[in-house]
Amino acid sequence: MNDLEKILESCIEKRRKAGLSIEEVLKDHTQEQAEEIRPLLELSEELGSLPDPVPSPGATFKIMAEIVSTEKSNSKHAWRFLQAKGMLRLAASFVVILFLGLGSVYASSQTLPGDLLYPLKKLTEKVRFFLTANDKNKAELRLVFSDKRLAEAIRKHQQDKEIDPELLEEMLNEAKKALLYSSKLDAEDKKDVVSLLDRTTLHQRNEIEDLYKKASPNEQKILSPYLCVCNHRCKMMKNILTDMNLKSASDIQDSCMPESSILCGCKEGKPCKKSRAEVNIWKDAYPSASKNIDEH
Repeated sequence: MNDLEKILESCIEKRRKAGLSIEEVLKDHTQEQAEEIRPLLELSEELGSLPDPVPSPGATFKIMAEIVSTEKSNSKHAWRFLQAKGMLRLAASFVVILFLGLGSVYASSQTLPGDLLYPLKKLTEKVRFFLTANDKNKAELRLVFSDKRLAEAIRKHQQDKEIDPELLEEMLNEAKKALLYSSKLDAEDKKDVVSLLDRTTLHQRNEIEDLYKKASPNEQKILSPYLCVCNHRCKMMKNILTDMNLKSASDIQDSCMPESSILCGCKEGKPCKKSRAEVNIWKDAYPSASKNIDEH
């Protein structure tokens, strides 16, 4: 049994027996090992939540590790985790297609939280992200996922007449992850991703505003913090792009909702708790982002 297989088996066993989080089981491993094992553990978690027939998460990733082990036996060089990436990605996609079937994967794309196949939809997203090779593509994919969560929130409101704050939270978080990936890129790639993030932010701002206008007073109270965050994001994106000598989409289409209609708790010209936390994260990635947005 090679090192990768041992770590995978140990981590999955600790999570199964002790109920430890992914971060807890990885804390005793090196950063390089943790970066390689984390996506596999996340995928195993998604596999475990799927309906039958699905192989056990432990068995699935043991197979993947054994594939890598076979490849290693033909090499004279010492084992390195990074060398396994290509094969692990191939194995992950093979597992999904083999055990879940293309038809099920396609059917799951139309599902919403609570539907039987929704966990499969999230699993395929994780596999797709795992197969993505560079930070620019990963950032763009995060924005795709962000828009998917927004679309699901809108459909869920149309279907069930309720606002799902978890979907809106995921929408914000996926876009936030895209921002963090963008900060690692070279200048030209960074401009591409930031411009896309700017357009995505404005689109999400418009969609939530439309949803807000149709919502009941109680639903508006749920929506207002997310609307507030999107307003702050519009302003932060404009600041970042100005520093890059680029125009923001909001320069062309000023769609920001009047501040007086945002009932999010902002007082005395200060951002609300949710928006303040958002500003701090963006400021760490792009120091100019929070310029001139304290006034609300």
